[in-house]
Amino acid sequence: MFPTSIEGELKPEDAVPAGTDVILKRIERALLDARAIDIRRSDDAVSFRGGLFRSVTNWNVLVPVDSGRIEVVAGPSMRVRYYFSCSKLLVTTTLGAVLLVVLSSVQAGRVRLFAPLLVTMGLFGGNYVIASHRLPRFVRRAVGAAE
Repeated sequence: MFPTSIEGELKPEDAVPAGTDVILKRIERALLDARAIDIRRSDDAVSFRGGLFRSVTNWNVLVPVDSGRIEVVAGPSMRVRYYFSCSKLLVTTTLGAVLLVVLSSVQAGRVRLFAPLLVTMGLFGGNYVIASHRLPRFVRRAVGAAE
């Protein structure tokens, strides 16, 4: 089964002097710049939605993300935890692959059976690998962004 989320944690070096509120504002600003929608801030976290069906280019860092949450954990060793869900990307690529195979003229039984799986693995897998490298960098830059 494919992984459907990207999660992690980082320890920003300048977080303690900056403070939790400043870091949350930086995260909100970065999400606005990436044209996230439905950005909501709670006490120590920012949640949002992204996705394929927004008016952004395919280069937008939040295209593979249908929703996410970035949390600042205060304390002597401040941490930033992030969670990005990519489940809609998996569903969309799977449906697209099945539709592609159904509409194609491939008649070989086994090829026809395994083609959606291979196309899904290629489309979703490729996007997931790229996102798993880009999203942590996005969070790192957002947290460390200058005021």
